[in-house]
Amino acid sequence: MSNAKNAAKAAFEPEKTLPADCDLGAEAFAHVGPDAERRDEIVRPSISYWRDAMRRLMQNKVAVACMVFLVVLVLFALIVPLVSPYTMSEQHLTHPNKPMFFRAEDGHLHVFGTDDLGRDLFMRLWLGTRTSLYIAVSVVVINLLIGVIYGALAGYFGGWIDNIMMRFIEIIIGIPYLIIVILLSMIMKSGVTSLIIAYAIVGWVGSARLTRGQVLSLRTQEFIIAAHALGSSPWRLITRHIVPNLLSVLIVNLTLAIPSAIFTEAFLSYIGMGVPLPHPSLGNLAQEGTLRFMFYPQQLLLPAVVISLTMLSFNMLGDGLRDALDPRLRT
Repeated sequence: MSNAKNAAKAAFEPEKTLPADCDLGAEAFAHVGPDAERRDEIVRPSISYWRDAMRRLMQNKVAVACMVFLVVLVLFALIVPLVSPYTMSEQHLTHPNKPMFFRAEDGHLHVFGTDDLGRDLFMRLWLGTRTSLYIAVSVVVINLLIGVIYGALAGYFGGWIDNIMMRFIEIIIGIPYLIIVILLSMIMKSGVTSLIIAYAIVGWVGSARLTRGQVLSLRTQEFIIAAHALGSSPWRLITRHIVPNLLSVLIVNLTLAIPSAIFTEAFLSYIGMGVPLPHPSLGNLAQEGTLRFMFYPQQLLLPAVVISLTMLSFNMLGDGLRDALDPRLRT
C-alpha cells in the first residue's frame, strides 16, 4: 500500500536532476568555521546605558513631541507673566468678558480675552500654569526623596524593621488626603505652602513601596554581596550601589506622578480648598470658567485644554521613558 502511495506521489512530482557538468566531489565542499580575523571585531559601537536610552527615546516620535510640548509649556509659563503688560490682579472694568483677540483702547491685545473683572486671561492662564507646575513638581520631588530614603532603608534591613516600617505606611495610607488638607487649612493659612505640606504628608508612600520592592530584589545581587564583603557601610551600599540602579524606575515614576499631582491641585482649587484667589491656578481658573460657561465657554475650555494636554504629555513621556530605560527592550 505504501509503495502505491510513493508511486502516485512520484508521478505528480517533477524529477529533480542535476546539470551534467555539476561535479559534487569532496573538493566542492569546504568547512566553514569561525573567522579568526573577524571574531574579535566589534560589530556594534560601545555606548553607555544613558546614551543608549536617549537614542531609543529619540526614536519614539510621540514621546519626543510630548517632551517638546512640555518644554514650550514651561517656557511660556516662565516668560509670559514676566513680559506681559498686565499684572496678576489688574482689573479693567470697562471691558469685562471680552472675546479672544480683543484689542483694548490702550492698544494692548488680549489674546484670550478678559474675565468678568477685565483681567487678561492670557497672562492669568500662564501664571496659573506656572503655579500648578510648581506645586506638582515640588510635591513629587519631596515625595520621591522621602519615599526613596524610607523604602531603601526598609528593603535593605528587612526583618522586624521592615515589618514595622510597612505597618506605619499602611496607617498613612488609611488617612484620606482630603482630611489632611482640611485640617491644615484650619491650622495654617490656605495657600501653596499648606497644599504642598498636605500632599507631602501622605504622598510619599507610593514611592516608598516601589523602592522597597526594588531594593528587596537588588540586595541579593552579586555586586551588593561583594560590596558588603569589602566592608561597605549600609549607607554607602544604599547611596552608591542600590539607589543608582533604581534611577530608571524612579525617573519613570516621577514623570507619571506629576500628572496626578496636577489633577489633585486642580481639583482642590476647583472646590475652593487649593490656591486662594486672586492668585490664579489651573484649578480655580476652571472653577471661575464654569460660572460663565454658557455665555463665555473659552473661559473654561482654555484651562481645561491646558490641564488635559499637560497630563497627557507627562503620561506619554513617562511611557516613552519606561520603554527607553528598560535594557530588555534594547534593539
